Amino acid sequence: MIRKNLKNRMALAFGTLIVCVVVLVEVFFLIALYQYYYGTVVQTLVQESAASTRYFNQYSFETLSALAQRISDEKRQEKSYLDFQIIDLDNRVILDSYRMSYTTSLQTPDIQKALSGKVGIWKGEPSGSDETIIAVSNPIRINQQIVGVLRYSSSATELDQKITQFMFLSIVLALILISLSVIVSYWIAKRIVKPITDLTSLAKQIAAGNFLLTSQKHQHDEVGVLSETMNIMSQELRKNEQLKNEFISAISHELRTPLTSINGWIETIQEGQLEDREETELGLLIMKKESQRLTKLVENLLDFSHYQAGQMKLEKEMFSLSQLLTEIEKQFSRLSKKQNVTFEVKHKPDIELYADPNRIKQVLINLLDNAFKFTPVEGRVELTATEDSQTITVTVTDNGAGIEESEIKNITKRFYKASSKKKGSGLGLAICKEIIQLHEGQLVINSVLGKGTSISFPLPKTSQIEKT
Repeated sequence: MIRKNLKNRMALAFGTLIVCVVVLVEVFFLIALYQYYYGTVVQTLVQESAASTRYFNQYSFETLSALAQRISDEKRQEKSYLDFQIIDLDNRVILDSYRMSYTTSLQTPDIQKALSGKVGIWKGEPSGSDETIIAVSNPIRINQQIVGVLRYSSSATELDQKITQFMFLSIVLALILISLSVIVSYWIAKRIVKPITDLTSLAKQIAAGNFLLTSQKHQHDEVGVLSETMNIMSQELRKNEQLKNEFISAISHELRTPLTSINGWIETIQEGQLEDREETELGLLIMKKESQRLTKLVENLLDFSHYQAGQMKLEKEMFSLSQLLTEIEKQFSRLSKKQNVTFEVKHKPDIELYADPNRIKQVLINLLDNAFKFTPVEGRVELTATEDSQTITVTVTDNGAGIEESEIKNITKRFYKASSKKKGSGLGLAICKEIIQLHEGQLVINSVLGKGTSISFPLPKTSQIEKT
C-alpha cells in the first residue's frame, strides 16, 4: 500500500506540475492570440482612419455633405475592404460605403468621443444587428470646427470565428499534451519507485535473516548509492552473523572446558577418592583457576552487554597513574617468572590522570594478559607511560607472535577472534576499545607477524568535556 501510494503521489505531483505549465502556456497563448488578431484589426482601422481624416481635413469644403461626397468618391476608387460612415453632429449617418444615409442616430461611445475631438474605438453590436463590428471614429473639421465624424469599421464575426477555431485547436492540443504528461508522469514515477520497491523487498528478506541476497545497481544516482549501501549492510550483517556464530561456539567451548574440569573433580570428591593429598590439592587448584576463568568470562560478557546497550559508564577522578602501574607490575611479576618472560614497567613517579581508574586497570590487565599469552619463553613484555603537556600515552609492547596485517583492523570488532588457536572469548579488545573511546582516546595497534605487537592509547590529561 505504501509503495503504491508513493508511486501515485509522485505521478500526481509530476502530472499536476505539467498540467499547470500547459494551462498557463495555453492561457498566455490565447491571450496573445486574441490581442494579436484584434490588435491588428484595430491598428489597421486607426491608421486608415487617421490618414483619411488628415487627408480630407486639408481641403476646404463649405458643407459636410460636400465633404462626404468627396470622401465617397475617393473610397469607391480605392475599393477598400473597410466600411466607412460620415456622421453629422446629430449622430446621423449622412453617407456610408453603400452611398446610403439613415435618419436614425447612432449613440455609440466611439462617435461621442470623436465629436469631443478625440479618436474613439469601440467593439460591439450595432442597434438592430446581430453582427459584431470594430469601429474607429475620427473628428471631421471644416475651418477648424468639428462638423462630423469619419467612422471606419470592420466585421468582427469572421475574426471571432477564426479565433474560436484557433482556440479549439489549441485546447485539443493542450488536452493531448496533458494526457501524454499523465502517462509519462506515471511511467517516470514507476521507474523511480521500482528500485525502491526492490530495495524494500530486499530489506525485508535481510530482516528475516537472509543475508546472502544483494541488490543490483541500475542507476548512478541516490538510489544507486542506496543500493550499494544496502549491499554493504548485507555483507556486514553476514559477517556479523558469522562472527556471532563463531563467538557463540567459542564461548560454548570456553564454558564447557572449565565446567567439565570442575565437574570431574567434584565427582572425584563425592566418591571419596582423596587419599592422595597432593592430588587433592592439585584438583582444588585447578578448580580455583577454572572458576576464575569462568568469573573473568562472565565479567567480559557483562561488560560486552553494557557496551552493546550503550550503558557502559565511567566514574572519573584524578588519580596517580604511576601508582596504578606499580600495582600492575607487582600483579604480573609472578606470571612473568612462571612463564620465564621478562616484564619491565617504565614510567615517571608522578604521573596523574583524570579517568576511571578501575576501567583503565581493566584495559591494562587485558592488554598484558594478551601480551603474556602470545609471548614465548624468554620473550619480553614492556609497559610504558609517557606524557607531554596535554596527553598521557600508555603502551604495551611484546616480541611475541604478532598479528597478521589483514587482521589488525578487525581484532577490535565485536564477535571477532583472530586466527590464533589460543583460548579466549574474543571480547577483550572490543571492550578495551570502547573504554578508551569513552575516555576520549583511541586504541592504536601496530604489529608485525612473528616479531611482536605494540598497543598504545593516548589519553588527555583532563577531559575536554570537563573543561567546557
